[in-house]
Amino acid sequence: MLRNWLRVLPLLVIFAYGCSGTPDDQPETGTVTGVVLLDDKPLPDARVLFSPTSSGQSSEGVTDENGKFELRYKRDIMGAKVGEHLVKISTFEQPVIGDDGRPSGGRPELVPQEYNETSSLKRTVEAGENEFEFKLQGGG
Repeated sequence: MLRNWLRVLPLLVIFAYGCSGTPDDQPETGTVTGVVLLDDKPLPDARVLFSPTSSGQSSEGVTDENGKFELRYKRDIMGAKVGEHLVKISTFEQPVIGDDGRPSGGRPELVPQEYNETSSLKRTVEAGENEFEFKLQGGG
């Protein structure tokens, strides 16, 4: 019995290592939370996108009814890659054309384009916890 385990053990170790991945294939990340205000009022249902200014995967989150958000890097990893990011904030959602040819759903852009399409907002994410407040102006 012990002899059988000794044969299987190296295979289990290799399998476990292969499933877990290596630390080198994952960049260092920091958790990112914050709040978005538009004309001093919480902005609900806004998409907050952090894109690294160097290279790497973006992180995003959606604000709740109080304008608060938390970024997700990957499905099971919260936060954003450590480093400088270009930040875009948007409420726009494209309507979906139904089988009847009529658009449904969608949402207009409430955020001025200087905070999304032509954004120059930048924030630096550090290892550990990061909290940012975005006070946007010009929502009408």
